[in-house]
Amino acid sequence: MIARIGPNLAPRVRTVPANRKHLARDGVEIIRMLVRRGPAESKMAKRLIKATIETNPEALGTIQPMLMLYAQVRYIYDQMDRVPASGTGFNLAGRAG
Repeated sequence: MIARIGPNLAPRVRTVPANRKHLARDGVEIIRMLVRRGPAESKMAKRLIKATIETNPEALGTIQPMLMLYAQVRYIYDQMDRVPASGTGFNLAGRAG
């Protein structure tokens, strides 16, 4: 599937503007945090990155934001799991609280 990802059509930026470098660093840190979440996420992220590098390195520009999005959604779910049921909302299973 990774091999089927086409080239990134966004203009290539050779250098990151100084006021945007922190965003690149933050993105890498988000993926590092995902890898440290546990063995399942670590295996998934490493396998995906390795397969991308081996089969279609140009797709890293597409895969990296998807890993970041996955990490952010997992973080939100973790936070929702920590909120005590108040009887006024929905839990993650979709049942009325």
